[in-house]
Amino acid sequence: MKSRTAVWLVSAALIAGNAMAEDVKSAKEAPAKVLFPHSYGVLSLRQYEKVRVAKDAAGEDAYAGTTPYGQTRLTIGSTWFEGRLDTSATLFVQKETASTQLKTLTPELIAEYRPVTGEYGYVKPYVDMFPAFQGAVSFGDLGVENLAKLPLTTPVGKLVLSGAVDVSTRLVGGKQKVKVEGTPGDGALALTQDREGNSLTVQQDQSLNTRYNTKAALDIAALRGLSVYGQVEYFRVFNPKYAFAATEADNTRLAGYKADSWTETSADVSYKFNDTVSLSNTLLFSSVGFYQKDVNTTAAEVKGQSPDHQPSRWTNRLMLTANLF
Repeated sequence: MKSRTAVWLVSAALIAGNAMAEDVKSAKEAPAKVLFPHSYGVLSLRQYEKVRVAKDAAGEDAYAGTTPYGQTRLTIGSTWFEGRLDTSATLFVQKETASTQLKTLTPELIAEYRPVTGEYGYVKPYVDMFPAFQGAVSFGDLGVENLAKLPLTTPVGKLVLSGAVDVSTRLVGGKQKVKVEGTPGDGALALTQDREGNSLTVQQDQSLNTRYNTKAALDIAALRGLSVYGQVEYFRVFNPKYAFAATEADNTRLAGYKADSWTETSADVSYKFNDTVSLSNTLLFSSVGFYQKDVNTTAAEVKGQSPDHQPSRWTNRLMLTANLF
């Protein structure tokens, strides 16, 4: 009888303890998880080192200094429809090493939907928006990414080979300054205060952006949590260009599109400590076209405020990521 009573008491204690643990777990659960069970929060701390290049007197590329800066990103999002729809908002705070000021960048709003997804790839229409912020006009990309991948099991670990094609168009929500080709006609004096050289403030037409990606990623079996990848991304962008209208000096006309292209080659090493925290380091090399040595400002212009695509030859990024909930 005493043994049965002891077993009963132990069982009751285990059940009560388990119930208390569940209550504590529920109490600690993020409020967002209560309202949106499939919500998530990610905090990313990044340190960048950018090697700048510039033309010297002979027209050759030359070292122009290094720009270090830190950045914090907070992403809050949620998945829907069994994970096929993903919506998120990201806030950016940036600080250059030589400065004491914190700079708040334009927030980013993303909605991605995968009507087709599986082990070997997906089709992903998306909307990537940057709302009007601190005097800057709003803009956003509307596009579709198509990715195919091949998972392989090797003696070293799991290897995934992938290729992607991304086609998007950029829409601008307000007027901004653009370069205008040619010279204005009659009445040009009326534009003197509105012009800086041959720049005018106009409603910009949409651009066409394409991105081609090849990637190889390896999860190393002998060192659990350690993974590496290498990838090459080729960007080709068609931006609208403008000329002065033939009849009205205070008007412009669309004069076709200008094609720009650049390549970004990167290698990454990352370590996942657990399901919450990971650390990674990425080294990136940028070049105009496929192989040219010089680097222009195309990437910065196309990507807007994103500091990941500022003109530089080499960029190193150290990133600590934590899943908040």
